[in-house]
Amino acid sequence: MPDRDGYPTDDELRKIKEWDSLEDPFGLIDFLEGVWYWSDCCIHEEEGEDEFSKKRLLKLHLSTGGWSGNEQIIGTLQSNFFWSFFWVSSRRGGHYEFEIPFDWGKK
Repeated sequence: MPDRDGYPTDDELRKIKEWDSLEDPFGLIDFLEGVWYWSDCCIHEEEGEDEFSKKRLLKLHLSTGGWSGNEQIIGTLQSNFFWSFFWVSSRRGGHYEFEIPFDWGKK
């Protein structure tokens, strides 16, 4: 839970940085929803399909809303493998898109 001013704590940022997102990307998303300021309006999830493989995807849209605490989370997320594997695009104004295959990690 963010501090009383809505900023992520050092412990929460450490958890994001160290999260085993290759093993549990959906758990990390759930965690982000708990620490993201204005998560009800700035985190959007939708189902989609990979244009090449046709696999079902979770499309995750994060918007910082200009909140510096959310920017801290994005900066920390960039040091996690989640960013390397699932990031799709960024737009000016603090908008980030990720695509995670629903069958990620399943054999």
